[in-house]
Amino acid sequence: MDPITLGIIAYKASSFAADAALTGATVAAGIAGIAGAAGKKVIEVAVPIAKKTGTISIKFVKSGINAVKEDGNTSLKLTKHLDIIDNGLNIPLGFGENQFKKINNDIASDLNIIKGQNEVLFLSNSIRYFLDSHAMKTGIDRGISYALQYDIKAVMNHLEKTPDLRFPGYLLHQCLSLSETIKEYNSFYDGILNDGAIKEWTKESAFERLDRTFGIDGNPSATRRYIPAEYRREWNKSKFLSESNSKDQAKWKKLFTSNEKEINDEAHGALFTLSDELVANEALEFDIYQKLESKPNSKLLIESYN
Repeated sequence: MDPITLGIIAYKASSFAADAALTGATVAAGIAGIAGAAGKKVIEVAVPIAKKTGTISIKFVKSGINAVKEDGNTSLKLTKHLDIIDNGLNIPLGFGENQFKKINNDIASDLNIIKGQNEVLFLSNSIRYFLDSHAMKTGIDRGISYALQYDIKAVMNHLEKTPDLRFPGYLLHQCLSLSETIKEYNSFYDGILNDGAIKEWTKESAFERLDRTFGIDGNPSATRRYIPAEYRREWNKSKFLSESNSKDQAKWKKLFTSNEKEINDEAHGALFTLSDELVANEALEFDIYQKLESKPNSKLLIESYN
C-alpha cells in the first residue's frame, strides 16, 4: 500500500480515536506500525511539467536509486533520520503522531479557557480543513496554506484587541502538533538545499547563528538559512529584553509589545510559530526550485538515511 493511502488511514484512525476517546497508547502503536510499513528510501524532487499547487513535485521512487541514477539524475543522501519520510511525507500522518506529544507544563498552566469566543474557535476548523486537503498530497498546497495563514492572522488581530483571551487547550494542541509537522517538512527541505546535511538545531546554536553579524557595520548574514521558528521567536524576545530599559521590560507582561508584534506567552506564541513555519516552507520550496533548475532534467534524487 502506498504511503499516501497509509497516511489517510492513520489520520482517520487518529481522528476517530479523538472522537471515540480511545487510549492514545493504542492508537500510537497502530500508527507506528503503519508508518514503518510505509517507509520509502528514494524520493524524487523535480520541477513539475504541468502547473501544480506548488513550485516543486515530490514522489517516492519504487524502483530504487540505481535504476533512476542511470538516467543521469543527480542524487544526495540525507545525514539524519527524519520521521516525516517514514510517514510518506504525508502531513496528516505526521500530525497524527505529533498529537500524542504532551503539552509543555508551562504552556498548560497559562491556559484560561473562555467559552463562546467564535473568532478564535473557528481556527480549529481551518486546521482540520488544511489536514483533510493534504490527505492525498505530498508537499504543501500553497493556496490552502495561504488560507490557513489568513485565519491565523485574523485570530492574531482578535487577540490584540482582547489581550485577556486564552484559546482552548485542544486548539493549542492542534497548533503545536501542526507546527511540529511543518517543521519536520522544513528540515527535510533544508537538507535538500544543503546536500543532504540535516542540521540538528538547539536553542544555543540558533542563538549563535542569529547573533552573528558581519562587516564593519555589524550586519546580519545576507545568506538565508532555515532556523526553526520557535528559536527565532525566543531570540526576538531575548533581543527585545536586552535592548530595553527596565520600564519597557515591564511591558512584556502584556501580549503585544515589540515592533514585530511578538507575543510573550507560549500559548499564543504557538500561533506565531505555526504561521512562521508555513512561510518558511514556501521560502525553502522556492530555493529548492531554483536549485532544481540547474540540475539535469530538473530533478534531484534523495536517499533517506539508513
